[in-house]
Formats: sequence, C-alpha cells, structure tokens
Amino acid sequence: MSTKPVVETIPRLEAIYRPAELPEHAGNPLIEALPPFRTAVDVIKAFGRYPHISAGERQLPKETRMQCVCRLDEYVEPLPKHFGLVEQIGLLIRAGYTSRNPLDPGHSKKMKEFYRRAMAGEILTISPTRRSTAPSMALFGVSGVGKSTAIERALAFYPQVLHHKEHGFFQICWLKIDCPLDGSLKQFLMAFLDKVDELLGSNWRRTFGRAKTVDELIGYVARVAAAHHLGLLVMDEVQNLLLASGVGQEKMLNFFVTLSNDVKIPYVTIGTPRGLALLNGVFREARRVSDMGGDIWDAFGEGGEWKHFVNGMWGYQWTKKPVVSQVNP
Repeated sequence: MSTKPVVETIPRLEAIYRPAELPEHAGNPLIEALPPFRTAVDVIKAFGRYPHISAGERQLPKETRMQCVCRLDEYVEPLPKHFGLVEQIGLLIRAGYTSRNPLDPGHSKKMKEFYRRAMAGEILTISPTRRSTAPSMALFGVSGVGKSTAIERALAFYPQVLHHKEHGFFQICWLKIDCPLDGSLKQFLMAFLDKVDELLGSNWRRTFGRAKTVDELIGYVARVAAAHHLGLLVMDEVQNLLLASGVGQEKMLNFFVTLSNDVKIPYVTIGTPRGLALLNGVFREARRVSDMGGDIWDAFGEGGEWKHFVNGMWGYQWTKKPVVSQVNP
C-alpha cells in the first residue's frame, strides 16, 4: 500500500542535509536533515516568548488596553527547569533515529559477512547488537504549571514534517497528541491517524479506522508511524487516557511495548501526579516510562524562580500609570 500523501495540506519543508557529527549518524537522512543539536545555553534565549508592548499603548482607550492583556497568553519566560528539557527532546529524537536508517539496505548482508569472518576464526558477534527499546521521558506536575507549553517550545526547535524528495518519503519528526478528556485508547489512536492525515493529506483514518479490535488498531498506528519515520510521540494529559473506562492495563502495555520495542519510536508522557501513579500501575518499574529522564513539576514556591518569573512579566502593564514591582530579585 502506498504511503505517499494524496493531497498536500501544509507547505513542504524540503529536507536539507548536513554531514553528521557522529559515525553512528553518518548517512542517515533522518538525522542529517535535522537542525544541529544545541545545548540549553545555546537556545535558552530563543526559548522565551515575549509579546509586543509599547509605552504608547498605555494611552489607548480602556477597552483596547483590555485586549492587549490577552497577549500574555503567549508569554513564556525561560526558567532553570526548562534547560534540561530542550536537550532531552533533541536527544530523544536522535536516539530513536539512530537504528532506523531508511537507506540501510538491510542488516542481512552484514550478518552474512560477520558469520563468514567468524567461521574463518575471528571472534566477533554475528547478530547486530541494538538497544532493545526506544528511550522515553515523562513529565508530570500540577495543572497550569507550564508542562505542555515547555514541551511545545522545545519541540518548536525542530520541523514537524520534512519532505525527502531525493529519497521519496516524508518524515514526521514529532507528533503531540492530547488525550481526549473522556477518551478511550481507541479514540486516542484515531486522533493519531487524524493528525497524520492533517499533516500529510493522507487517508489513514479512512483506511484503518474500521479496525475491529484495539489491538488491531495499535498495529495499524505502529505501521503508519514507521512508514512516515515518526521521530517522537508526545502524549499529553495522559491521565485522561488512563482514567477512561474500558482501557485495561493489558491494552495500554501493548500500545507502549509496540511503540517502544517493535517500531523503536521514543515517546514522552505528560500528565498530572495522578497520571504518574496510574502509569506506574501499568508498568511495574517507573524506568519503563522515563528511562531517559523524568521530572515532577510542582507549583511555584517563593524562591528565586518565582521572583524571576514575576519580575520578567511585570513590565507588561497596560495601566495608565505603571506600578513598580515589589518583588526583589
């Protein structure tokens, strides 16, 4: 079955390749088409998002100034806890692609060569040694603390879809799916297919949406993810999925194992502390959901991070007379 999109719904970002810095990445277009890996120090200034404001706007009519306040919905102030997050996202995407080079003609030739050399007396492994599962990461915390915004900003440093015209395929670098409030695992999987169709103009939902069982649908989603070289799947509000009726632990485990073990796609789970407890009920060991990093974000305390955040936002005032901040840095 063809995996090419039937209708183009988004502007194509044609892949631009740059030589890989590491030997294990060399010749892999999925990695060589990614922007260079940057540390948190390199990107933290660009991580912030600062809406427009001018002194002259304080003289605008009240009803106009009230609308200006809505710009604060876009405000993002870089904080220390964001530093590692930017790096982890970049590492996850690359780690997942390392063993998934679409230009590799197959490992059978290598295995035959290794076997021949072993029979000639050399001491070496015949079967290639690979990581058995794709890496994963978890981020949990109270609602409104900025988990989703932080992840979205970290993802924004990477293109979502790349067209490899030379090789004839599309690469989806990342997908972020919000678990429906009352959604089942089946609804989540359908949302996955819908998102891919939205990005590529494909018709996977129509092709696979009539799957008879959830297990069958899991297999189809894994097939689509592999066909379009998905680099990272982010599952937000995962507690909604885990709390939904009819979502058994066995089904959830099957989904995560298929994603991680079979198609080697890294994933990030985001949710509330209750979601963490539920997820650890699915996996007997917490490392299964956060083997490449996990964190729990609590509400701001009265320490330096809170003061830094308030002082940064304090300049966004649309009152006639600005008020000086009383928060000492």
